[in-house]
Amino acid sequence: MCIRDREDRDIIPNAAFLEEGHVRTGATRYMNLDSLPLPAYDLLELERYFRAFRARNRDGYERAVTYYTQKGCQWREKSGGCMFCGIPEQRHRAKSPQKVWEELSALKEQFGIDYVYEAGDDFAFDRKWLEELVETKPAQLRSLAFEISTRADRIDEETVKYLRKLGVVEVLIGMETGNHAQFRKLRKGYPWERNLKAADLLGREGMRVFPSLIIGVEGETYETLNDTISLANELKSGRYVERCLASIMTPIPGSAAYYEMLRVPELRDKYSGADVLSIRELQRDWLSHFTSITWESACLLYTSPSPRD
Repeated sequence: MCIRDREDRDIIPNAAFLEEGHVRTGATRYMNLDSLPLPAYDLLELERYFRAFRARNRDGYERAVTYYTQKGCQWREKSGGCMFCGIPEQRHRAKSPQKVWEELSALKEQFGIDYVYEAGDDFAFDRKWLEELVETKPAQLRSLAFEISTRADRIDEETVKYLRKLGVVEVLIGMETGNHAQFRKLRKGYPWERNLKAADLLGREGMRVFPSLIIGVEGETYETLNDTISLANELKSGRYVERCLASIMTPIPGSAAYYEMLRVPELRDKYSGADVLSIRELQRDWLSHFTSITWESACLLYTSPSPRD
């Protein structure tokens, strides 16, 4: 369908169109997640995923699925997000606990799942929601385990008890760097020390911590990078950590880092208006213009074996 009048374009929710060489968008409408159907998991060859999961899982679980309870991030909605965040969802939304258990019950019945990788960015975003989720967990799903991601500042004694009761076995936390000054540059909204406090609270309740680290925070030097390596070694030596995730800083379009990069004339000319971007090129350009470390050294750390190996 061809829409010629601007007035018509503006009334179509979530429409994007080209006008005078620029991409424009009309009004945004966010759907209630409870109104959406469960994705068609039956179209996937789930047995292949189950086999891969069994090969790496050490807890005896065998049939895992990826599932989301929420979209977006409250911190991004409130503040613009962390320096590296490119989450396209501009508003945080969550499924009701009733909807979550309805869908997971269906997946349990159809595929026999026993483990859920929850793909949202901040699972413990709301204490009341979490409490209701825990208290309404169906008896037939009592043994269902969860792996989640959340912010370190969400973790306190009461929250970890709810997570444990829910069946959470591992929590990914974006600790990002071992250097306090570098951490502040990432606009996380809480002090670096909360990372270790969260790890201790989770570990004492029997949950593993899965730290996510970033190589190449703005201003990174080999000295600050060594701080991050030291943090990883400290975590694996006694803070309930079996593995770490290390990623090279990537200025994803929509993130504050991307807009920072576009302030450099040669990078603005290279990336402005581009439809297809190379992740590797974005990373290389970021490291060369905003850090003192080389691409080769970043890749060496990025591909190093995890502590569990």
